[in-house]
Amino acid sequence: MDSPVEKKEDLSFMTNNTSSNNEHVTEEKLLKAWENYINYFEKEYPQYPRFISNIKSTKPTLESDNITIVFLVASLSRKEWIEKTTYNSMIQFLSKELKNKEIKLEIRIQEKEEVEKKLYMPQERDAFFSQNNADFIDLKNNLGAELNK
Repeated sequence: MDSPVEKKEDLSFMTNNTSSNNEHVTEEKLLKAWENYINYFEKEYPQYPRFISNIKSTKPTLESDNITIVFLVASLSRKEWIEKTTYNSMIQFLSKELKNKEIKLEIRIQEKEEVEKKLYMPQERDAFFSQNNADFIDLKNNLGAELNK
């Protein structure tokens, strides 16, 4: 099976950076191009379900320069994997979709507080709802529910 890194991407189209040929990038255009990238990647590389899940759950943002696209990841290993494996296909695809050869793609690691904590265990859910909702505590007490086991 091909991998995005094995599929030699032709980036020569990016060498002639003339501003007059580049369309203005907006957040709306970026999100549409991102959806198209997700669909492309799912079809071409179904063997990477974790990456597909990552690009589906995390939307890129556009810096104020309207050229720099920022994609946040949860760890250094994920950042390195993307840079090594899929970065070229991402930048090439987005450049073509956005009709802009000057775009830059930055893969950044989310700050710890930015990473959304998933509540998997019943104890985690109980603690979260108990801290954030007095009605939950009343309901739990009225029902005699005990989730701390």
